[in-house]
Amino acid sequence: MTAIFNDRRLACRSHGLGIRQCGLMVFCVLAMALGAGGPVGAQSPSVQERDFIASRPEMSAMQRKMFEGMAMRMVRIERLVAIGKLCQVLAEDDADLILAAARAEIDHEQSLMVDADQPWGAAYLEGLRRGAFQSADLVDATDPAGCEAFSRPGGALTKILTWTGRQQESSPGVRASP
Repeated sequence: MTAIFNDRRLACRSHGLGIRQCGLMVFCVLAMALGAGGPVGAQSPSVQERDFIASRPEMSAMQRKMFEGMAMRMVRIERLVAIGKLCQVLAEDDADLILAAARAEIDHEQSLMVDADQPWGAAYLEGLRRGAFQSADLVDATDPAGCEAFSRPGGALTKILTWTGRQQESSPGVRASP
């Protein structure tokens, strides 16, 4: 274990990170890996997790950054689901499963934020949604050529269908999801 720690410390120093920043980075990577147990496995945070994040300003800032990334992914998924429904290539029950899985992840990520950041998180997500659906023209994405590109093997449709929890193949014999 000591050898692993020493190797990690050397790796962090070679990237110009101090021990504290490296520890923060390792903690965040572990939190993302363990916390992203899948859309269905999202759990509410423990009191210790929330207290730890609240007690350290750098952790609160890191949590906001993580939420920003998850919010962008959520809005992309919502937009792709809307395109799939408008192109009539995505079934309603699949759309519901995909959106429920994405909502579970964003809700979990938002629950990790300190109470003072909760209103900011909701406003940020709403702003992203408005921008994605008002400024981006769905008509271009849902014309016949756009729908064909959306639904081709290995395309956006295959990628969002991985959120249903069912196995998907990007091409015969090549699995797109576990």
